[in-house]
Amino acid sequence: NAYTLAGNSEPFVNVRLVQNGQPLPITPADFRGKWYYTNVALVEGSNAFTASAFDLLGSANSGSRVIVRDSGPPAALVIDTPSYNPASGLSLTWRFAAAGERATRFRVLWHTNSFSSPAQASGQSPILSAQSYTVSGLTARTYYFGVVGYHDAGNISPLSNLISYNYDPVPPAFSLNFDKSSPVGVGPLRITLTSSKALANTPSFTLRPYGAQPVALLISNTAFNTYEGTLSITPSTPSGLMQFTVAGQDLVGNKYNGSPA
Repeated sequence: NAYTLAGNSEPFVNVRLVQNGQPLPITPADFRGKWYYTNVALVEGSNAFTASAFDLLGSANSGSRVIVRDSGPPAALVIDTPSYNPASGLSLTWRFAAAGERATRFRVLWHTNSFSSPAQASGQSPILSAQSYTVSGLTARTYYFGVVGYHDAGNISPLSNLISYNYDPVPPAFSLNFDKSSPVGVGPLRITLTSSKALANTPSFTLRPYGAQPVALLISNTAFNTYEGTLSITPSTPSGLMQFTVAGQDLVGNKYNGSPA
């Protein structure tokens, strides 16, 4: 990847070549105004060169010339385990392989089944410059994610390893049942709260008697996704419709806070 670059200037002036913004050592022009740079190493992708000629009377700059080095595609990337945040979506990151050319731009790909080429993916990100991307707005199901890289010469890397993830952005839903039908008189009222999904912990359950302040009711897990508690109806309990509120979080962090069905 070493090359010789040559140019013309006034005879015997000094010339400095600049490669991608980095100056190379000064070289003199000969009596014909010819100057040479030998063994110039090119980086992968674009190499922009400009030359400056100068003497005691002043200096002059050349236009820019670009040489593209393309020795092959970048190495396949390694995608990491995704991280889900209910507020933003599914965060994906990736890293370079231990050896091989490194990409400078990236594209995330996904599909509902395993795939072996970018053309088989049903979803993709825009071209990215950072090694991270957040996916949102997908429907709940299992997806397979991979990433490809591009270097400055435009070559595409092989597809990375695939990571499968059960994407679930749906919050839990709750339903409420009682051991007595309404209207309810004085005495214990057994309340059963059922969740549509497994929860990270016991949900909070609040009731609000008619015209009164909210009161928390202690409930406990009695069966799969099922929680129960007992409300004591006393003569002092206000008559009228009672409102119920539940707040719970599923195992991946999706939250619900509102009235149960």
